[in-house]
Amino acid sequence: MNNSNNFISEKTAVPYILGFIFFLIFGIAFFSDSCFDAGDGLQHYIMARYSWLHPYLLMDSWGKPFYTLISSPFAQFGLNGSILFNIMCGIGSAFFAYKLSKKLALENAWIVIPFVLFTPGYFPTLNSGLTEPFFSFIVVASAYGFMCKKYSISCILISFLPFVRTEGFFILPLFLIVLLYRRRFFEILLLGLGTLVYSLIGKFFSNDFFWIVNQNPYNGSNKEIYGHGEITHFIANHNYLLGTTLLIFFLAGIVGFFMKILSIKRSKTLLKDTFLAEEFILIMGSFGIYLVAHSIMWWKGWANSLGMLRVMAGVLPCASILCLRGFNVLLFDKIRKVPVLKNSIIAIVLALVVITPFKKEYFPFKLSPEQRVIKEASNWFNSTTLKKQKLFYLTPYLTYLLNVDSSNPNKVNELWGLYPSIEKNGIEVIPDSSIVFWDSHFGPNECHIPLSKLIQDKNFKLIKSFVPEQRFTTLGGHAFELHVFKKVSEVQAIGTLKSVIYNFETPLSSLPAGELDSTISFSGNKCLKIINSNEFSTSFSLPLAEIPPNTLLCKMQARIFNPNTDSLKIISVIYFNDHNNNNLMYDGKDIAIKQSATDKDWYLVESTCNLLPSSYASKSNKFGFYLWNLNHKTFYIDDIKFHFIGKK
Repeated sequence: MNNSNNFISEKTAVPYILGFIFFLIFGIAFFSDSCFDAGDGLQHYIMARYSWLHPYLLMDSWGKPFYTLISSPFAQFGLNGSILFNIMCGIGSAFFAYKLSKKLALENAWIVIPFVLFTPGYFPTLNSGLTEPFFSFIVVASAYGFMCKKYSISCILISFLPFVRTEGFFILPLFLIVLLYRRRFFEILLLGLGTLVYSLIGKFFSNDFFWIVNQNPYNGSNKEIYGHGEITHFIANHNYLLGTTLLIFFLAGIVGFFMKILSIKRSKTLLKDTFLAEEFILIMGSFGIYLVAHSIMWWKGWANSLGMLRVMAGVLPCASILCLRGFNVLLFDKIRKVPVLKNSIIAIVLALVVITPFKKEYFPFKLSPEQRVIKEASNWFNSTTLKKQKLFYLTPYLTYLLNVDSSNPNKVNELWGLYPSIEKNGIEVIPDSSIVFWDSHFGPNECHIPLSKLIQDKNFKLIKSFVPEQRFTTLGGHAFELHVFKKVSEVQAIGTLKSVIYNFETPLSSLPAGELDSTISFSGNKCLKIINSNEFSTSFSLPLAEIPPNTLLCKMQARIFNPNTDSLKIISVIYFNDHNNNNLMYDGKDIAIKQSATDKDWYLVESTCNLLPSSYASKSNKFGFYLWNLNHKTFYIDDIKFHFIGKK
């Protein structure tokens, strides 16, 4: 692509390239069954959509105020409106990456456009309501403004970056360094404009000038839920972020950048006369500091980090510029001099880059297993007469499917506020016939409501369960399922329907010879001995036919004695098997038991398992329990009890 008569000029071609890719991506999104992220991505869209009805959403710290404000006009047209906004941000990011490449005098600058838009970690975020594309647009647009010496307007724009994603506070110092380097001291004050504006708004509306700090949603309070991982997590997943082809160019680009600096030093050209300082600080620096920050946060479990790879999309256009430099480094002079060979290589490279995101697991954009269950529940609910009742739930996808204003407190409340409201104001604060959607993604994690708590609550009645035939786990290792409860006016009588006790005083045919021990026991004269060569204890099982039909959950209790000099590590496993003994579901609980100081130190072990007849009665004929001896120690177990709890 050049200015000769045989080829269209680059300047003319770029708008066509951007336009073609825009319609391609929007067409894919429009005809997709789902968006890329049905969690945070949908929640950002929902907040933007209803911010005109509930202006306080424009100041929601988690929702990112500047993103909510700018995207809200698009969100009024539905989810596709928010997706359109993100695609426009992606196209804008690619355009400014192209303009930056021209400023850096990089050959084949137009190639950076598909590099940006088809980077596997960036492409899917455009089909969502996520904040990363807008973040990336502001970063590259502001960097380009700096290279055009439009310092004031660029500083104003970048000053609002932390209100698109909080990581913007890591990026602002990089622009400060360039201002100091270029001796633009006045514009330094403009870097704080966004923070000052939102602080003043906070003071006016909530009388809290420091609301940005005081209402920080990333205080690490959910570390025990979200966990942490290796510091190399994002680097190890480079194939998801960049793909093999772009990774090679990225590494070559780093080498090429420092080769360029060396060549400038040899020619005695002043570095200040180039834009390499901006490239190093604003482009490479933005990607680098963002990567390091997220790696440390995931490693340490800080700031509620989940280690989600898609967060890197915010700076992947910066990485794409470096990839272009690397591509040019690897496009040797001998290749450049042969147009046919050069164009063939460019075509092959672009084909490899463009096809990469289409080979990832998220494409085509189909409903996830969780979404399929939630959609089944919403279809059922929309067909009932319950739609006018007050709702309690947390999953954003349900808001989208039910098309309700989740910010209207008369219609919807967030599930995590259910029991705090009851504890503060009494059960009367929950209107009769209110509907509670409990799912195992949000229920036991962010909401801190185990399913057993709702099942045992006499004020709520289970009216419908949705359990996928093919079981899968969600956040926290919980098997995903969704259950619908109704607030009842008449208190239910819930209690123990049946108890089964194994005290080992009488012989059991299922026990291998030699496992019963009479030298020690918690009660009676005998207990069960698990020797160190046994990885698993004997399984204790019951046919479902022996379980009362109104059972809602089973509470398992056992006493364990640890004679070892160190801790005993076991997993308490409750399972369901079908009539062919094929496992349908199991739930394991990690247990660590310290050394027993005396013969009386029998530790109480408890586990709770939901036994919902509508979920399992037709799929399994056996319920059971066993202990997994993880560190192969000898230990003793006594008084195993199963309490089947339900409606009397």
